[in-house]
Amino acid sequence: MQPTTFIERLRGNLMGGITAAVLSVPTCVGFGILALAPLGAEFIQHGVLAGLYAAVCGGLVSAVGGRQNTVIYSPRGIVTFLISALVAQNLTGMAHTQAGIRDPDMLMALVFLMVFLAGALQTLYGIMKFGVFAKYLPAPVLAGFQVAGSLLIFVAQVPVVLGLPAHMGLADLPMHLNAIQPWTLALGALTGVAMLLIPRFAPALPSNIAGLIVGTAGFYVLLGFGLGDALGPLIGAINWSWPSPHFFMRFADILTFPEYQPMIIPVLTGAASLSVISSLDTLLGARNAERRLGLRLEGNRELYSQGLAGMLAAGFGGISTGINMNASHGNQSSGGTGPVSILCYVALILSGLLLPVISIIPRVVIASMMIAAAVQLFDRWTLDMLHKVVRGRADNRAGVAADLAIVAIVAILAIVANIGLAVLMGFVVTIAMFLLRISKSVIRREYTCDAVHSRKMRDPAQMAALASHGRQITVIELEGPVFFGTSDTLGARLEALRTSGATHIILDIKRVNEMDSSGARVILQGYDRLVQVGKQLVLSGAADRGDITGMLRDTGVYTALGTGHLFADADAALEWAEDRVLATQPGTGASAGDYPMHRFDACAGMTDAELGVMQTVLTRHTWKQGEVVFHEGDAGDELFMIAQGAASVRIHIPGENRTMRLVTFSQGTLFGELALLDREARSATIAADTDLVCYVMSYDNFRRLSAEHPSIAIKLMTNLGRELSSRLRRANRTIYQLEG
Repeated sequence: MQPTTFIERLRGNLMGGITAAVLSVPTCVGFGILALAPLGAEFIQHGVLAGLYAAVCGGLVSAVGGRQNTVIYSPRGIVTFLISALVAQNLTGMAHTQAGIRDPDMLMALVFLMVFLAGALQTLYGIMKFGVFAKYLPAPVLAGFQVAGSLLIFVAQVPVVLGLPAHMGLADLPMHLNAIQPWTLALGALTGVAMLLIPRFAPALPSNIAGLIVGTAGFYVLLGFGLGDALGPLIGAINWSWPSPHFFMRFADILTFPEYQPMIIPVLTGAASLSVISSLDTLLGARNAERRLGLRLEGNRELYSQGLAGMLAAGFGGISTGINMNASHGNQSSGGTGPVSILCYVALILSGLLLPVISIIPRVVIASMMIAAAVQLFDRWTLDMLHKVVRGRADNRAGVAADLAIVAIVAILAIVANIGLAVLMGFVVTIAMFLLRISKSVIRREYTCDAVHSRKMRDPAQMAALASHGRQITVIELEGPVFFGTSDTLGARLEALRTSGATHIILDIKRVNEMDSSGARVILQGYDRLVQVGKQLVLSGAADRGDITGMLRDTGVYTALGTGHLFADADAALEWAEDRVLATQPGTGASAGDYPMHRFDACAGMTDAELGVMQTVLTRHTWKQGEVVFHEGDAGDELFMIAQGAASVRIHIPGENRTMRLVTFSQGTLFGELALLDREARSATIAADTDLVCYVMSYDNFRRLSAEHPSIAIKLMTNLGRELSSRLRRANRTIYQLEG
């Protein structure tokens, strides 16, 4: 139930702000320590402040952003890991060796300048609406980075949990096993178990608060038993002061004083890497917040809001921020309704009231909480894919293995080399694998035309010739992008057709969605090579294709082929090729004058006398080119036998102002037989393609033939049944050929 009175809203906002602060402050402290850890143990106090200042600045930007939401900004695990790694890899060593920087304040200024510039870039990304490009991020690259981040955060906290010096690495562990403090390890384990188990029995208690309470209580219980020396240090007293913007002045010193110039390049490269990862984390966090909190967050706005928060925090000595999901949910569920709750959250941190509590928290408890955060950060998708590959349950084992290889490459490079190099190599490998996957073939299907024919119905002699010589026609259907990475396959196939039996090659590019100059040149070269050996190459599906049509024109393909070799669809190209093949076969040309009656399939097996009777029930009709024989939906019961010319069957496309050709009937074929049999309305429109002459049998004449000459009528019906069966079988062969 929503609060209605001012007092209820104020109480809800106060409780929401307090809850958010209690939930976020421990992680702010831990992430701040992690970010500045590479600078040395003496920077722990500064790290605590860096995490808290980031929360304050992030909260202020979120509260004054003009939105009615409850989103809490504070340091994020993956971004903090990147800051720590960049400090260790790019800044610390170079600052000491090349620039000779020893001043602690200037060392921190280098870190915060990198954070400031990353925030500026992120703000620019948001203003320029680059959030739309997040969907193009390869998932394995981000997963590899998350894996590396979780592993390094985990490894960095292991020495603290074991009671060893924080700067000690795992490689040094075997030589210092005797220095491990069992009670410190036990306290860390107790914290982790509490975080895991207590929320199961008390869902209202967040896991990090449960671990913090139990771990701290356990520390002081053991301290009471005199085990203080075996438990590791506390965070200790913090010299709290309100944030001061003095680092803005330090930034100016670094950018203008000559002695700091060697650090500009590593700071800039680090900022670029940090801005990319922070932006991606922002966009993913916004998407997650929409799902979990029910808020509407616009990605680009979150980019520049969190970018501004990072810039502000850096000037005051803080690190980058992002959406803290647990604190935001705590704020919302405790009654927070808007910016007032966020301002309460900021005010509580600024008051310093939580500092005495922070100072008495054991370092090992914070380290255990960081280990839990590292485990949560580990990419779940990677674990799921790895489990499927190991158990043999992956449907696409090769593809999953390739993605896992990218994850491993990015993670390993991020750990042992350089973060920027890891991300760059991840993108390069992903793009290379993508090109490899799509470059296998652009040929969707290839078939010869002894079984598959155009929609033009021909007389028996022509159909028999096409069945025997149709292999001279090859249709190659292309799909996807035809570019430098995929066109080699097409070029090799066209070259192979030079020595094949095919004389007419049809390239159907209807399904091609992209073409570059390399792909167009392969088509042009293939055409030239085929023409040299007397063969023809034609294109279908190339009309009105926008950029593809433009590329074919610009590269000279249209000019070389000419309009006679360009067709709207594969059927028109196939009909053209069939006509050219039939022109080379004797006895398949069109008959001069009317088609002989005895050669019609409908009259097969009839004697001369029976053919004479047939002529008495047929009437001769003519139509000019373009005239409609009948319209779709017309009543009709006539059979048409084409003596001269050709006619096409067309149907209207529902919802569109156009028709589509189904089939063309040529000299020696017949149509309308279904209406003669069932006397239903015409199912399509038929118009004359040329001057048309038909022998027409009406239903009344068919009835007269059946009554007076039943044997002839039976022969006619048998032949019509055979014709229908032949058409059905041909359709089945075509479907089988195309599907196969």
